[in-house]
Amino acid sequence: MDWAISLGVKRIFSLAAFLTDRPFETPRVYCTVTDALLLEDLKKYGVVPLDEGTISGTNGLILGLAKKKNIEGICLLGENARSPIFHREYILDTKAVRAVLDVLVASLNLRVDMEPLDKQNKAN
Repeated sequence: MDWAISLGVKRIFSLAAFLTDRPFETPRVYCTVTDALLLEDLKKYGVVPLDEGTISGTNGLILGLAKKKNIEGICLLGENARSPIFHREYILDTKAVRAVLDVLVASLNLRVDMEPLDKQNKAN
């Protein structure tokens, strides 16, 4: 975090999965932030405030350090269907990845070629 600060970073993002038992066709993007004003700004991109559960591991550490160092911190979590084979295996849910990237790209006003990801979504 100190290295990022030395480069002038003012906002940091972490991206994660949010496992759910809720049936869905289109994954939601959940969001938690270090400052409530950030959340209000991100709501225009369709994020759902994370009001239950925890942010653990590196994603939790990133947000905690950002808050401590007075850097804006945002964690975007793509909704993933909980699967019995998820335990001890990493399953890439490309639809959730696309949903998170859509929010990230829009909020940063970036242009990103999503065609390879879209092709992978169609193949799945």
